Amino acid sequence: MKQVSPFLMLLFLVTSFTYSQTFKIDSANFDELIAQVYGERAQDLIYKDSKVLETYKSILNRLEIIKSSEEVKGDYQFLSTVPSYKPLNQVFSPKNFNPYNYKMDFFRKDETVYYVVDNTEYVILIKPLK
Repeated sequence: MKQVSPFLMLLFLVTSFTYSQTFKIDSANFDELIAQVYGERAQDLIYKDSKVLETYKSILNRLEIIKSSEEVKGDYQFLSTVPSYKPLNQVFSPKNFNPYNYKMDFFRKDETVYYVVDNTEYVILIKPLK
C-alpha cells in the first residue's frame, strides 16, 4: 500500500474546511472614522460625553467582518438596506469600512446582529452590548 505524502494530506485537510477569514477594524483609526462621518459636530455629539465616547469605542471591539464561502442562515439584513449618513459609491472593502456611517443596530443587548454585504461573501456581525 502506498503512503500518502504529507503535502497531499495537508492539501486535502486545508481544502476540506470551509474558507473563512475574520477582519477587525483597527481602533487606532477611531478618531478618523468619527471625523469622516460627524465632521465638526463630533466634539458635541461624541467626545463631549465620556459615556457616549466609550460606547462608540466599544462598537469597534464588538464588530467583526467575516469573509466566508458559506451561505448565511438565520436572521440578517442586507447592508444596502441600512440607511447611511453619507452616500457611498465605492466597492466594499473590510479595510476601508466605516461602521459609523451606517445606522446599524449597534446597541442591541440580547443577541448578535448580522448584516450581509450585497454581492459579496462578507458578513458584518455586531456582538451585543454587555
